[in-house]
Amino acid sequence: MLSPGRTPLALFIEGWDEGYTGINGWAIAGGGDGASPDAQDAADAEGLYRLLETEVVPLYFARALEEIRRGWLGVAKNASRTALTRSSAGRMFREYAETLYAPAARDAAAGAGDRSK
Repeated sequence: MLSPGRTPLALFIEGWDEGYTGINGWAIAGGGDGASPDAQDAADAEGLYRLLETEVVPLYFARALEEIRRGWLGVAKNASRTALTRSSAGRMFREYAETLYAPAARDAAAGAGDRSK
């Protein structure tokens, strides 16, 4: 789950697929064929190590002239900006209400009206 102040690195599970924008953290693209849990674990681990080695660690240790980690802070700020808008219980409830509950209520009301005739 996204939360302010964290710089996320995650698989596209547990809500990260909803929150990921490409500039607010990293997504592990493990791939795998889904044939077996062991194969999926190996693909996810390879994706994690590749991402850590080529992007996360270099960005964390990159410093500007003022000894400030501008790239890292940029990712952290973008994560904080998007955390509450993309991965909040309020947003989730509104989305469920609009896409699931309201249509179901309309269908139920229409069905009840048909039965009363």
